[in-house]
Amino acid sequence: MIPIGSTDIHVFFDSEDKKSLVSLIYNGTINKWSIGHLPAIKDFTKDPKSGFSAAAWLNPLIIRVFYINKDRLTSEWTLDGGLWINITDTLSTSLGAEPYGPVAASRSVNGSGRYLEYFYTADGA
Repeated sequence: MIPIGSTDIHVFFDSEDKKSLVSLIYNGTINKWSIGHLPAIKDFTKDPKSGFSAAAWLNPLIIRVFYINKDRLTSEWTLDGGLWINITDTLSTSLGAEPYGPVAASRSVNGSGRYLEYFYTADGA
């Protein structure tokens, strides 16, 4: 994921415990990879095959990680002041969302401000 207006690249992946989400950051200005810049999201999932997607903006840095939880609710983690905040059941959820299923997110900037779209699979229910 690349925050809009940035040369940095954030790569999110499951940690060794398969429950936490960690990240690597490529600093495009100095051409260097680093780890530990962002805190890990502890107990991100109970399913090691969980799908997620991230979107970000710069100035201020906002990162949002989306997923579908075990109760079929579209949920998110938001980086706020250097800490991850879990926000569950605040996004609209269509019937048929698959727990831990694939998720995609798209972020944009338009003349009126920032906006975000997210997408997920459904079982047709």
